[in-house]
Amino acid sequence: MLFPTPPKAELRRTFTAILDEIVAGSEWGCPTDSGMDDETANALDALAAQPNPKPPTAIRDCRIVFARQLDGTHRREQEDAL
Repeated sequence: MLFPTPPKAELRRTFTAILDEIVAGSEWGCPTDSGMDDETANALDALAAQPNPKPPTAIRDCRIVFARQLDGTHRREQEDAL
């Protein structure tokens, strides 16, 4: 069963919480039930795999990937690939 995409405000809160926990070292990756698309989840997982302290450029890259989720870029890229 497919679930509707959470509202953007909820996605932003969730992303920020996950990112903060990864940077703090209390989260080891992106939970599967977070609402993040594959690209964003993979970016968060890659950040979690980085040694502490997390590189600022890797944190920035996660934010960029998430912005692409929110603006629909990832969805359009998936549709174009079909």
